[in-house]
Amino acid sequence: MRDPNRYAILLRLRKQTEDLKAQDLATSHRALQRSQRERTSLELTRRSALEQAGKTLLEEFDAAQVRSYYQYERHLATLRDQKDAEIRDLQSIEAEKMEALEKATQARHIAEKLHERRRNTYLEYLDREAQKQLDETATMYAARDQLSRAAHDPK
Repeated sequence: MRDPNRYAILLRLRKQTEDLKAQDLATSHRALQRSQRERTSLELTRRSALEQAGKTLLEEFDAAQVRSYYQYERHLATLRDQKDAEIRDLQSIEAEKMEALEKATQARHIAEKLHERRRNTYLEYLDREAQKQLDETATMYAARDQLSRAAHDPK
């Protein structure tokens, strides 16, 4: 019977693959969170620029200054829209990596079950072999005991 430890290598490889997929997912998740924070920051800055433009209109009317606030606000809105597109892309990438991690986890579970089954089969084989040895030894002692009784019992 083959040694079941040969499946341990397969299991170790599957675990390493799963770990790599988990690291990829974590990296993707961090990038998504960073982009979401940047988008929130852009939105807060845009609102602040609009508020500042409104205050400027109430205090004194300088058309160039108001125009620059609104141009800045439009620029920030464009950046926010670009960041939204980036976030959608990162979310789809994260979903793909989550799916890859789930497949790797499933493959690892399969390898674990296979390894465990083979190990149990091997241990049962060893137990049967040990029992055969014990039975053979007992048979030899019984045969020798009968021979020695026959030799001491002259009829």
